[in-house]
Amino acid sequence: MLTKSFDIPQNIMDLEGNEFFDFIKQYSGEKVANILEFQDISNVNCFLACNDPLEILSFDSNDLLDSKKTTCVKLNNNSFTVLPGIKSKMNLLKSTLMKKCNALKKGVSKIPSNIILTNHPSVNTLVNNSINISTDAYVNTSLDTSSSRIINLQAEQQIKQYLIEALNDWCKKMNENNDKNKNILKLQENTDYEIIVDINGNKVLIRCQCGATSTLGRKENTYLLSNYLRHLTNQSPCIIVQMKLKNADEIAADNLASSFDTTDVSADKTLIMSDTPSNINLTEQVLSFRNELFYDLVKQQCGTIALELMQVQDISSVDCLLEIGDTFSSLELDSDELISIKRKSGIFLNDGRFVLKKGLKAKVENFINTLHGLNQQYLKSSMRHNSNDSNSSNDLIIPEYLLKKFPFIQTLIVYSNLIMKSKYDFTFLNIILNNMFRNLSTEERGFRYEDVVRQFATSLYILGGRTAYEFIRLSIPAFLPTLPTAVVSKVTYDTTSNKFIGFALPLDDNGFPIANSYSTESFSCLEEWYSNVPRAKSLNAYLIQPLSSAANNTSPFLLSAYGTDNKFESSDVISRWHHIHQKFKAKDIRILGFSTDCDSRYLHAMRASLGFFSTFAYVDHPDLLSIDLPRTWSWFFMQHEQLYICFQDPVHICTKLRNRILSETTHLLLGDQLINIEPLIYMISNYSKLDHALVRSDINPKDRQNYSSAAKISSNNVVALLEKIPNSLGINIYLQAIRSVRLAYIEKDTVFLDRIYHAWTSVFIFRFWLLWINEMDKNDLDLMLAHVSHFDINDIKEQCRSKSQYFITYQSHFCVEINAHCLVYLAMLVCEGQLPIEALNIWVQNSQTCESTFRSARAISSVSSAGELSRNGRIITIEEMSNIAARALDAFWSSDIDTINSQDGSRDIESENETNSAEENNSTNDCDSDE
Repeated sequence: MLTKSFDIPQNIMDLEGNEFFDFIKQYSGEKVANILEFQDISNVNCFLACNDPLEILSFDSNDLLDSKKTTCVKLNNNSFTVLPGIKSKMNLLKSTLMKKCNALKKGVSKIPSNIILTNHPSVNTLVNNSINISTDAYVNTSLDTSSSRIINLQAEQQIKQYLIEALNDWCKKMNENNDKNKNILKLQENTDYEIIVDINGNKVLIRCQCGATSTLGRKENTYLLSNYLRHLTNQSPCIIVQMKLKNADEIAADNLASSFDTTDVSADKTLIMSDTPSNINLTEQVLSFRNELFYDLVKQQCGTIALELMQVQDISSVDCLLEIGDTFSSLELDSDELISIKRKSGIFLNDGRFVLKKGLKAKVENFINTLHGLNQQYLKSSMRHNSNDSNSSNDLIIPEYLLKKFPFIQTLIVYSNLIMKSKYDFTFLNIILNNMFRNLSTEERGFRYEDVVRQFATSLYILGGRTAYEFIRLSIPAFLPTLPTAVVSKVTYDTTSNKFIGFALPLDDNGFPIANSYSTESFSCLEEWYSNVPRAKSLNAYLIQPLSSAANNTSPFLLSAYGTDNKFESSDVISRWHHIHQKFKAKDIRILGFSTDCDSRYLHAMRASLGFFSTFAYVDHPDLLSIDLPRTWSWFFMQHEQLYICFQDPVHICTKLRNRILSETTHLLLGDQLINIEPLIYMISNYSKLDHALVRSDINPKDRQNYSSAAKISSNNVVALLEKIPNSLGINIYLQAIRSVRLAYIEKDTVFLDRIYHAWTSVFIFRFWLLWINEMDKNDLDLMLAHVSHFDINDIKEQCRSKSQYFITYQSHFCVEINAHCLVYLAMLVCEGQLPIEALNIWVQNSQTCESTFRSARAISSVSSAGELSRNGRIITIEEMSNIAARALDAFWSSDIDTINSQDGSRDIESENETNSAEENNSTNDCDSDE
């Protein structure tokens, strides 16, 4: 194996095709090179874009038998496993190239004082011009090797000047050797090419007008022009050269071949290996390429296989390619006519499935993305130019693809004169369209609606009802706001109690709201309350869940509900729970425990109530429960005396664990495994839905509190399928932890001993994971993440500022721990006869049984619901309805527009501290709540 002293060429990013594979053979061996060549991974960027180049060896295909024989060992069960040496070489290669790529970006090398520019144009060229030119004339160009110029350069302009002179000399000698036309080739700076000199980075690049960028190679202190000259005289001719030959009457040939002098090539071979750049850097000129020019561009950027794929589909221009988008969709068709191109583009598995080569897919997708970017830049620059050109007309140029996608634009233009003269008022229609397209350009949680649109929405809801409203809203995106279920802040006067209801109630020493806080006959006092007292934005509900044998199927019932501004402390929660416990004790009812969501204040209150890594709040309380804990239970951290137990809502735990892998600010790292959703996406793309029952919305749901999607991705079938997918061990373990939480606390059919097993399975998974995170150094974790992902090490250090971002959140971890301890404590109490067997009905602790009660509580609350616009059920006339709408519109919409628009779109992944704010939490309770 090569040592660390192996010299990586400076032009490594320019290596393409055979020259790239030659480098791989030197660095990692022929077997690794063959694996990459088989998948058409032909340059550095394509290699780094492929997540796992060895994944192809895990597929069952006869096409892979030869590769597997040399790179794998066959097991007795007829399966193959990759040799450890091959894995190590591939990992070292990726790590080395990633570091080299980062180093080249930073420009860490220093410029020497002596720079040698070498013009290396020893070429025997056959020029092939296939653009309407006859094929019976050949141009034989022969150039002698020019002498090197040794110049001491200190300025960028001097370097450029000598390069320009060298290129002019080369063009001159090519023209002299052409008997038929002495001026067929002339290259001009800033017209045909651009010279880029990086003094600090010690790099010189020549960017051709066709978009290709050639980095001048270096040997010791020598800059070599042969990279750019090869680009001009390659077997795939430069497009600029072809365009210049297009106007020459007598010039033609069959192919353009470059043949350097043997001595020069051998001396130059180790450092100058390619002319084709692996970084696609095209210009807007390529957007107009069609037919042969387009095919030459595809071949140059993506290779011959991609070229054949384009030709098979009759994709003959850039705009046609951008319109189609997915060029690989035709390979999914079942046709014998496509077998030939399929065999070149991928492999057939023994089960009949077809797998595309990773290198081909990466290059084509990168090429299309680059063209899309160029197209967008062109459109923006064109619009800017048209708007800034005062001498030009005010006409707006609409792209053809936009007219095809939205034909109504063309209809609007055609009938614009008739519309302008029409007797109808189009003001409302204009407002609606402007509002819709403005919303469509932003995220859904940022949707805003004009006053007229809000008035129309309210009238539609009143006249048509909820069903008609929802039908129109879902059919026309961004047209109408989502119907809210949130509580809207509103103060009302209750004539029976002479109180103003809707202000946030203060709490007494027991944590309970003071009911008669806002009763006055003074207008100035009321004015002061309106100015200084916050209004209730949340609804706090308390529910009681019976555990007796006669009430196994009894739903929880509401104990109390009141409006709050969601501003309280954990000490208020502890006092409230203790007061409830004492009040029920006076009625001969034992409160077994409390359950709530993952709000940090409730979590802190639970820790204090249980003495779980916190000071115990009920020392020497006369009603403490007690169990006998074995001395050998070193893994059990809860004390043996408790006043009551506490459970965190397992539904919220599952959704929070699911949301953690969707977070854009964290990167879950477990050993050498990056835990993300890529294996699940791969599963959906490559396996039948009958095997896993997943859709993409299950993996990344719009509603972050959607429990059913968390249950589906952690199902037995999904976990079993993940074992067949490479690089899925991390996500497999993570989903098994979520599955264990479900089976332990939510599923009704789980045997109680199995509940304990699954509860502590999730506990020990997270304990071992956290232990490993704590033992690792932060820099080592950053390097590991850079190794298993495509992130730059500096971006990682900037984004992941602490080790906690490699692990689940603090709240989620403590929730899992508390639930497992309380589950065992509850089992011990039942075993010792202190509690009835019905206490083991753990599934009643989750929030799903309480949802209907929450909705009812909102409906009967003192603060108004945003969806209630009726008149106490009484039939009203159209005139009364109109008056109601007129009076209620402003108050109904303007008071809480953000809340209305955020219900479906603003439930983002939880923040690092996962605290509930009033804006996020419109319904909180001590038994369960929707976060």
